[in-house]
Amino acid sequence: MVCKNCHNTENILVCNGCNDFVCNGNRCQMTFPHYNEQLFVVCNTCSHNVIAKLKELPNTQSIHKSLVHLKRKIKNSHMRTKKTKTHS
Repeated sequence: MVCKNCHNTENILVCNGCNDFVCNGNRCQMTFPHYNEQLFVVCNTCSHNVIAKLKELPNTQSIHKSLVHLKRKIKNSHMRTKKTKTHS
């Protein structure tokens, strides 16, 4: 087992994306905590493939302002509704 990036033979992990061998070095892979205290390993090649597929979000600040405004409108409309008394 040899790392596909740096050809190291120590501390070898398996990429969860392509099943290639990578070493534990930060230049060759990224690890993330996974369920059952396991590690999810992504090699640099798979990482670059995922990054290439990501799309930029529209202006998130304007979306946030719209959501704050909508939330305020909803809150105000609930406060304006009259509560009716129930007679027993």
